Amino acid sequence: MSFERVGPSYEGLAFYREAGKYGWIDAAERIVIPARYDEAANFYEGLALAKVGALYGYVDTSGIEVIAPQFVHASPFDGGRALVMLPDREAWIIDPHGARLVRAPAFDDSMYFVSDGRIWIRRDGRVGFLGLDGEEHVPCIYEEAELYFASGLVRVRSDGLWGFVDRDGAHVIACTFSMAENFLPNGTARVAANRGWGLIDRTGRALTPFRYLDVGRASDGRVRVTLAAVREVDEWYNRHGYADLEGNEVIPCSYESAGDFVDGRAEVQVKNSDGSVRTFFIDREGREVSAG
Repeated sequence: MSFERVGPSYEGLAFYREAGKYGWIDAAERIVIPARYDEAANFYEGLALAKVGALYGYVDTSGIEVIAPQFVHASPFDGGRALVMLPDREAWIIDPHGARLVRAPAFDDSMYFVSDGRIWIRRDGRVGFLGLDGEEHVPCIYEEAELYFASGLVRVRSDGLWGFVDRDGAHVIACTFSMAENFLPNGTARVAANRGWGLIDRTGRALTPFRYLDVGRASDGRVRVTLAAVREVDEWYNRHGYADLEGNEVIPCSYESAGDFVDGRAEVQVKNSDGSVRTFFIDREGREVSAG
């Protein structure tokens, strides 16, 4: 097989690359749409972005160009709408037939990605999110923003600090963190403040102190926390332990390595004085348990 599969399968098709061009294959890796495009994307709502030269259009799952390449920017379809920009910089919300529905505000560029009905855009060097109704729901006032929403929130940076806004631009968590990651499905996010990492919930409440070199994911009411390594004689020892979600370090940071809890157990390692390492499992109280 001379082509290279590039993307995952969406709506039964995945895009592939051959001789510098892109097309789509089915689950059996049979070519459905030949590689004739300069860029390709996943199918959403029966249509996929396809680029010819410098312009984007849309093809359907049979390879028909439903909307001819004519846009310098374009998003996937979501709810029967997509955001596009013409070469004259006019931006529009269009339907799956290419009909122009709503004039959108001009922007510098877009990430061609729809999340929670919002599209990341940049205008005059600042970023925000446009809705598929053509309205700017998160104003372009931020230095940087994550591309997608998670748990209804997205991280944004203002004056060098990170916080979180909702899909309508409301500041749910103020921009006070030196670093931040988007929320996980369990409703927690890793953030850094005061030179240390910690965990917060969707209200911004600190679940751990911001004093750790690293924190893991919350699981089974425990989160892995890491302090800076220490040196004893000629050996360096890492320091991993666990905190609960009330800010208490319930299992001391004494492990060489530590994993997240799964079904009430976590795999840990301790380093012996001779430098050897022993691996075993502990329960939520730090007691050694069997591997079974």
